[in-house]
Amino acid sequence: MKDLRHALILKFGPSFMPTEIPIHDQYRLLSQFLDGDIIAIVNLKDFRKYRLFNFRITGLFLPRFVRFSPLKIIPYAVFSVLWSILRHHFKQKYDVIIAHDPLVTGALGLLMAKLTGAKLILEVNGNFTKSFESNSQKQSLLSKMKSAYARTMLPFVLKQSNAVKLLYHSQLQGIVEPEQLQKIFLFHDFVPINRFKPQESSKSYILFIGYPWYLKGVDLLINAFKSICDQFPDYRLLIVGFCPDKSPLIELIDGNDRIILKDPVWYDDVIQLIQDCSIFVLPSRTEAMGRVLLEAMAAKKPIIASNVDGIPTYIKHGYNGLLFESENVDDLAIKIKDVLNNSEYATTLAENAYAYVNLELSEEKYVEAYRDFVERVVNG
Repeated sequence: MKDLRHALILKFGPSFMPTEIPIHDQYRLLSQFLDGDIIAIVNLKDFRKYRLFNFRITGLFLPRFVRFSPLKIIPYAVFSVLWSILRHHFKQKYDVIIAHDPLVTGALGLLMAKLTGAKLILEVNGNFTKSFESNSQKQSLLSKMKSAYARTMLPFVLKQSNAVKLLYHSQLQGIVEPEQLQKIFLFHDFVPINRFKPQESSKSYILFIGYPWYLKGVDLLINAFKSICDQFPDYRLLIVGFCPDKSPLIELIDGNDRIILKDPVWYDDVIQLIQDCSIFVLPSRTEAMGRVLLEAMAAKKPIIASNVDGIPTYIKHGYNGLLFESENVDDLAIKIKDVLNNSEYATTLAENAYAYVNLELSEEKYVEAYRDFVERVVNG
């Protein structure tokens, strides 16, 4: 067995929870060939120093009002740079620095790579410029500033990194030309598909899970369901996720008691919700992959999703799901009717999805691709 590669992993967000199922399972598998440190903002003091298999978590515990504000970037940046340099030079030299977003941790990772000599791996997990533009009906000044920053910073960081991991081929279109990058790798994100068990739908509901709701096209789904719900009186629409202001959607629902808005749930509950649903729908305005799509495939559910960005890389129309024209409510409504009206067709889509995710997008496939990814970067 080859020696473990030493990695510094940068996670930026309001709360990193190492006990959450996807994180726990991912790092258990990555520990087969990696060890190192994870620097993250945590929401519990217990996670300030925490062992996750081969990885040491160094958690920055901040007050809640800081964690959920743009201000968190300042203490995170200072802490990450100082801590990683000391760790690299006096404890353990890093082979690679892995940044999980190109705008914040990517820029920090670039600085750390210059100071330590480690290779920088940049994971691009979204369509950043498009997501800022699609995040709400009216672009705020902050969204415009983020978009401008992304268009300036993204090409610079991408060109300086030693390798870039993408989720679909055209993910950087309009941002940087592929030949300007040192190495490009393309494979799916980790999803703990073995946690999902196919079962018959025990409840008649169409399911959406995600955040933020406008970017994910929830308003499109509500309008589509309202247009056909009288034809399917036994079905409900369940919308699950964080939404800071539900009032526009409540107004759009207009008293329809078969459309249910539900707050975020823990991952165990996510698994059960997906396993119980009749159809899973992801009507996103922009989407690099959609982890929920892999989860729904693993639960053997018929899937309907928007034909946008990276979704067609993972959902093959008419084979393991149906794709509708982005922003087209009527087309979405037709696709939902097609599935609800033909149980045999729905079953075929679901069975194909289950076979596809286990063959092409499994946890084992992810580990194999990531191991090769790291080795090729380290070895130049």
